[in-house]
Amino acid sequence: TQFNMESRPRLIFADIWGTISTHLTSTALHEEAAVAMFAVDSLRQLSMQFLNREELGVFEFQRRFLKPLETIMSRSTHVSVKEHLLSSVEQLILIYGFDEGAESSEKATGGQKRTHQGTLRSGWRSVLLVLGAAGLDNNEAVASQGFQLLSAQIQQCVSICKKGDSNADRPMS
Repeated sequence: TQFNMESRPRLIFADIWGTISTHLTSTALHEEAAVAMFAVDSLRQLSMQFLNREELGVFEFQRRFLKPLETIMSRSTHVSVKEHLLSSVEQLILIYGFDEGAESSEKATGGQKRTHQGTLRSGWRSVLLVLGAAGLDNNEAVASQGFQLLSAQIQQCVSICKKGDSNADRPMS
């Protein structure tokens, strides 16, 4: 998949991804938790590779690519799979999310520089839907983890908006 992702035009790869994502989604919903965890981890790795590429204009390839995460979160019966999925989504947010507050995100990523800050675009929709579904989960641990991640993103958005407002109030020189 990784080779096809890098070597084929995005429209061609989008068709290929339709087949691959269906297979990975069904595998992530497998009754055996270990098999499901492996599929979620494969999706995480592929997502990281895919998000390294900049999204083009009006195309919403990120949303299409991350869509399986929504399905897995809402339909999986394994708490461990959902927790692993949320950890994977958190990692995606830390690496590809907002580019504000890079110092705190460096701490969260173990001191690694974030070279793809702010490149998550249409993928935010899938990320937020995953976090929302987690917050509604019957398992308290999953719901709490999803709520904490969602709250952190809301706080970050609010702080970015406040910074933007304070910059707008400054007189131009």
